Parts: sequence; structure tokens; C-alpha cells
Amino acid sequence: MRMPRSLRIPHRHGEALVVPPLDEWRSVIEGTQRAAAGWSVPIAGVPLTERRRQARAEALAAATSACQRLGIPYREPPGVPGAIVMTGHQPQLFHPGVWAKHFAADRYAKASGAVAIDLVVDSDRVGRLVLRTPCRRDPSAGREIVLHSGGREECYACAPPPSAEQLERFAAAVEACASEIADPDVGSRTQRFIVVLKEAARHTSSLAEAMVVARRAFEAPAGTEYLELFLTEQCASETFLAFAAQVIADARRFADIFNEEVLRYRARTKTRSSAHPFPELAAEGGAVETPFWVIAGARRARTWYEPASGRLAIEGAGAAEAGSDPAEIASRLEAEGLRIVPKAATLTMFQRLFVADLFIHGVGGSRYEAVTDAVIERWLGISPPAYAVVSVTMLPPTVAGAAEEERAAWLRRRLREAEHNPDRLLPEARFDDEGKRKTAAALAAEKRALLDRFADPDSDRKALSAALQDVNERLRAALLPLIESMEAELAELGSRRPEAAARADREVSFPFFDPCEVAALMR
Repeated sequence: MRMPRSLRIPHRHGEALVVPPLDEWRSVIEGTQRAAAGWSVPIAGVPLTERRRQARAEALAAATSACQRLGIPYREPPGVPGAIVMTGHQPQLFHPGVWAKHFAADRYAKASGAVAIDLVVDSDRVGRLVLRTPCRRDPSAGREIVLHSGGREECYACAPPPSAEQLERFAAAVEACASEIADPDVGSRTQRFIVVLKEAARHTSSLAEAMVVARRAFEAPAGTEYLELFLTEQCASETFLAFAAQVIADARRFADIFNEEVLRYRARTKTRSSAHPFPELAAEGGAVETPFWVIAGARRARTWYEPASGRLAIEGAGAAEAGSDPAEIASRLEAEGLRIVPKAATLTMFQRLFVADLFIHGVGGSRYEAVTDAVIERWLGISPPAYAVVSVTMLPPTVAGAAEEERAAWLRRRLREAEHNPDRLLPEARFDDEGKRKTAAALAAEKRALLDRFADPDSDRKALSAALQDVNERLRAALLPLIESMEAELAELGSRRPEAAARADREVSFPFFDPCEVAALMR
């Protein structure tokens, strides 16, 4: 199954995108399972299909252990799961469009007996962890409340949970924002999130853990029971190290294929940025950049492999003897205790090939899988497994900003009609005396008669067009009070557009929304 290239993010409040539909997921999953049974390509000396069985067991064990350690509710997975559906994201305060992927995985798992896993991408750089709000805040601060600002290349797994000082500052700003919103449910929801976040920060050891525990506690009313798998823990597994070793041993060929497909994507989509969909893998002298990071201390570092010497160089941290055979490289990685983690492309490649029967992307992530699919096909010689795309749009629960946008669009359409078909405005026109109403009605009847005469092949169309223009102008004059009132209303809506734009922002973070309402859209 090939994903359509024309997927669009939903725009209306409560609109969901699920491709393919949930009721087709079983057949997609069964297709992946049939194909995977024949994947014989060696990964560090062991057929991929065997590595896949091992990776699935490792993922379930690590995810179950994480949920037990953190007190996260989950459904006990069977020893050999019938199917694994998977999604993933950085542990951020993301918007409901991302959140919906978790609910979709959970819903499908409960209905089918599959296992659902959320991959917590705790290896990613934190940067600024913010709550996106719908509030009118200081223009210099935008509509974001900062919870944590990370150092250069500091990852979520390396950062500590929010401090008491950070949490109090964050809570005060969130409460001030909630007080601006008329809906009292917003205040109670954001207050509940602050409570669970403070509790999570006291009982976790990293920023990633704190954010996951808080999110799962917040969405408890929806009854979610999916597993949480932390990427940095998964990357310590034997199977992931074997995959990384295979890529590293084949670094030059992998980089050539990868870079060609990235350039093809940019040419096809007219993308100019060198960072999208992914940066190219560089080559300097005899060394080739690998699609992996090494976490050294509290930061991530780029890695380079020298095929001639078999050395793995770590930016700012020296080099390690890795060898040249994939099995040897895997053993060396494990022996050295290197915390090696994937970059974006190899991240989803590993999950789709080794763990998931169906990986669930958002619209943005799905666009980049065109590159990953091509690399899988060219590098391993197998057809890439299918994936799903899920997203929703939930507009902030404030004054009806969406309704104002719809009203403005309607007014613009009616004003265009006033220009060319003013008779269509007659039903909503109000006249201060009966004579003016009758005059306008007569003009509309005259226009209909002129239009009927256009069907006569012997008619003078030039004269008819001039007559129609004259009637339209007189109709517009008769309807001028209505037209002017519409123009005034549209101008007023335009003056409030910045405020309306804040209310119509689909990027607002999930603590402003009801988890049960978002979960109900996944059907």
C-alpha cells in the first residue's frame, strides 16, 4: 500500500484524518506480517525475520518494565503478540493532532487484541519545552509558556525533571492564561494538569519520564492502556545494536543511497531547505557520517565511521575501535557501553522493520517516509512495510473564534455576490418602506428576463450584457445599506483577527482539551 502524497491536515474543529480507516488496519497488518515472514536479508549475520522476533520481545519487555516502574496503567501483553501497533513522539506538550495517534493505537488494540506502544523519543534535543496557549499574552513572549530550556544538544533523557521553581513559575503563567478563557472547564483541566505534573516531577528521574507520567495521568479519564517505550532504553537492546552495526558497516553505501533519495525528495517537492526532509550524511576524507547519535554525558554527538580503519569517531569525544564486520561492530558497541541512538530516518526505519506491524504517523512525519521507503527498498532489497496516518484538529475552547472565521468567509462570499449577482442578497435585505422593496423586486425580475433572452440565438448579446450591467448597478444601489453593513461587520472581524487567530490555533497544547473528546474522534 502506497500512502497518497496529497494528505492534508484537517482544518475544522473536531475533524479527524485516519488513513487508511481503522476498519482496514487489520488487512494492512496481515500484509506486513506475511511479508516479514520472508525477510531473509542478514542483519549482523542473522536473518531480519529472526531479528524482528527478538526485537519485538525486547520492546515489549522494556515497555512493560517502564510502565511498572513509573506506575503507568497498561494492558498486559501476551507472550507472543498477534500484532503490534506503534506510534511515537518527543515527550512534549504537543497539540491534539499528535495526541490523537496515541488514542488511535489504544482504540485499535482494545478492539482487536493487538498491543499498542507509544515510542517516547527521549533521545531528541529538548531545546525549549513550551505550552502553546490560546491566550492574549505579552507580544514579546508570543503564546508560549516555557517549562524548560535545554542546553546545546541536551536530550530529554539527560535533562532532570522540572524543579519546584520551574513548576511554580509555569503554574502561575498557566493559571493566568486559564483565567482569560470563559469556559470554566479549561481552568479545571489546566489545574489538573499542573497537579499531575508536579506529582510526576517528584517521582521521576528525567524530564522525559516526568512528561510521560503527567500526560498519562492527565488522560486517565479516557482509560488509555497502551505501553510506553523509551527509545534510549530500547537502543540498549541486542537487536538495535545489531541494526546499528549493520548500517555502520555499510556506512558508505547507506549514505550514498540516503543522500540520493533526500535530493530526489527535495527536487520533487521543490524543497529548498538543506535540513528537510533530513540533512544529508556528510563524508570527509575516508570517514562517513552515520545516521546515529552517541549520547555522551548530557548531550548528543555526531558519529563518523572510517571503513578503512574500522574506527567510529565521536564528535568531541574521541574514537572507538569498532571493526569492519557487522557482528564484530555490534559486539564492540555493546562492550564499549556506547549510548548510540538513531537519527530521524533510522528511528522509524528500525521500528517499522523490526517491531511494529503498523506504525502510525502524523501528516508531517508521513511526508518524510517517502525517503525512508526508498532507502529500505534500495538498501535491503525488500518492499517497505505500510504505515498509517492519523491527525485531528481541535480548536481552543475559548470564545467561538472558529465561528467568527466562518462568518468572515461567508461575508466575503456575499460581498462578491453583491458585485456580480446582487439579486441573490434580496432575501436578507430589509427596506424602510414598501416602495423600495417593490423596486428591488422588479429589478430582480427584469434581470431574470434578460438572462432568459440570452438563450435566444438571434439575441443581441452585447446589448443584453449592457442591460444586465445597468440592472446590477441599480440593484446594488437599492441594496447599499445591506452591503455597507456587511462591509462594516467584515472590517470589525478583521480588526479582531489577531485574537481570532489565537483562538483558531490548532497548535495549542493538549492540557487545554478534554482527552475523552479527542479519543472519541478515533472511530
